[in-house]
Amino acid sequence: MGYIIFMFGLFVDLGTPWRIWHPLIMWNPQSVLFEVSWCVMLYTTVLGLDVFIFALEKLRAETWVRFFRSIYIVMIVAGVVLSTLHQSSLGALYLLIPEKMSDLWATKAISILFLVSAIAGGLAVITLESLASSRSHGTKPEIGILSGLARGMGAIMIVYFALKAADVVIRGVDIFRFDGAHLLFFLEMLIALLLSVVLLTSEKLRTSVTGLMCSASAAIFWVALTRFNVSLTAYAGYRDQTYFPSLIEIIITVSLVALGILVLDLAASYLPIYEPHETSGAVLRKPAMG
Repeated sequence: MGYIIFMFGLFVDLGTPWRIWHPLIMWNPQSVLFEVSWCVMLYTTVLGLDVFIFALEKLRAETWVRFFRSIYIVMIVAGVVLSTLHQSSLGALYLLIPEKMSDLWATKAISILFLVSAIAGGLAVITLESLASSRSHGTKPEIGILSGLARGMGAIMIVYFALKAADVVIRGVDIFRFDGAHLLFFLEMLIALLLSVVLLTSEKLRTSVTGLMCSASAAIFWVALTRFNVSLTAYAGYRDQTYFPSLIEIIITVSLVALGILVLDLAASYLPIYEPHETSGAVLRKPAMG
């Protein structure tokens, strides 16, 4: 659902959404954006089929449910591969103009850094959405599962910190300057280090709803900061103007988020996403094929 909402936002952000079909017939395999476009379309299709399963269960279309169960492993592999290509290619997209970027982020390792941070962000979003959904529907959070996700999130963030630190050292980047870009760089690194250490060492934090919610929120903020740094801060020395979202951009963004929450709530209310559970009241179901 979040990805479909993202697609709606992309239509608005493109400026010329009526050309969204061009990559389908106007192929340019040497273009990074061409690969991103195809990954987005195919990945959205896979996610759409995954959600469609719940509708089939609701309609009791057993034949189709059995069919999707038989190919579900293929869908999982396709989803993992497409999302991996998508996230890494988004990073490579910024290397089209490396001479205009700050040395802090103009690195050939940007693709793997994008991928690693995206994995951490995905775990954080799952954790936060699960907690919010449990509260909204009056169910008990699956603390055991979410605690494992939090541990994984911490491990991935420490990997990001190590990769980023090794990258700037190997490239001989001067990180000891007092300006806005370097301050944001250190903030990005500090959050990654501290949050990963806390998540890996504090079992009390990983097993409490408040701790999980705060750590997931902090991780989401961190991922947003990494993207902000690459897309805006890295070009601060080249730009002669500042950017702040316009009122219409803010309204569209807030509206899309609100729409996503509304649709998710309706789906949880009318589709067989939840099922009774003896100890927690209800748990989030796996797809029909799982």
